[in-house]
Amino acid sequence: MRYKTLHIEFMPFPKRLNRIIKVREDLDLFTLGVVLVVALNGQFEYPFVFQTRRRDYLSRYFGQIDEETQVYMTNYHLKDLGSNFIFMYDTADSWIFKVKVINIEEIRSRKHGFIIDAVGQ
Repeated sequence: MRYKTLHIEFMPFPKRLNRIIKVREDLDLFTLGVVLVVALNGQFEYPFVFQTRRRDYLSRYFGQIDEETQVYMTNYHLKDLGSNFIFMYDTADSWIFKVKVINIEEIRSRKHGFIIDAVGQ
């Protein structure tokens, strides 16, 4: 199975909270969000959003969207985000993470993802 290695940094303090994780290349965005929340020791009390330069990927929780710049994440996958994107967790408190794809490799596993390195909680 092909995995992407992601470098995740908490934007206000990247050296105090960051992760390097491997995730399956074929993950849909909702599943990817769940993997990221777990990797960051988050709780599932808050919505999450993916952002690229072109658009925001939202859950249906947000209701009405701006159809020119926002879409529901339902039918999108990790590959749709490109090699650099933003992961926002708990939109009220703006836990914003910069995510960069740093590697793609074949790994014999079926797990959705796993942590390679971690700093901070």
